[in-house]
Amino acid sequence: MMDVSQLLARLGLDEADGQPAGKDELTFNCLWCEENGETTPDDKHKLYVNIGDKFGTYNCFRCGKSGT
Repeated sequence: MMDVSQLLARLGLDEADGQPAGKDELTFNCLWCEENGETTPDDKHKLYVNIGDKFGTYNCFRCGKSGT
């Protein structure tokens, strides 16, 4: 089974850049906002990555990028 470090590496994220958002999620600056039409990079940690019951799901509440 994949652990948190492996999941983040697969998504191209650095664990040190994450911030806790409750017990089951980490937030990051989204890597895909500009590719998905935003005019500036995300600097407000809008990408949420689930590390709990829905392990591996992610969603950016700025550009809409999501997946598992």
